Amino acid sequence: IRKVQGLFKEVFFLRKLKQAKSTGYLIAHSMGFGNMLLYRLIASTWNYKFVYQIVEWNAALTSRKKLKNRISDFFFERIGLKLADAYLPISHFLADILKERYPNKPQLYGT
Repeated sequence: IRKVQGLFKEVFFLRKLKQAKSTGYLIAHSMGFGNMLLYRLIASTWNYKFVYQIVEWNAALTSRKKLKNRISDFFFERIGLKLADAYLPISHFLADILKERYPNKPQLYGT
């Protein structure tokens, strides 16, 4: 129940920020495909630019062995990452992968 409450609070907080015209960007991080869809929906609904902060390449993590995680990772890396308007990778490794797969999407990355 607390997860659902937190989700609603987050959604209404983002709506309140948009109404106050405080920002035009939604920066999010999640390793789950479902959350990626949710953030894309929120960004589209209130005209945010969706910037995804990528901190891990899910396929490289050996700890994500559960079937549920592997299915989520499969869709996340093949579909979910396409949903972002821009990326905020934390390493050259991730920046290179994103540049190769999505060359037309901007990256906010310092060298």
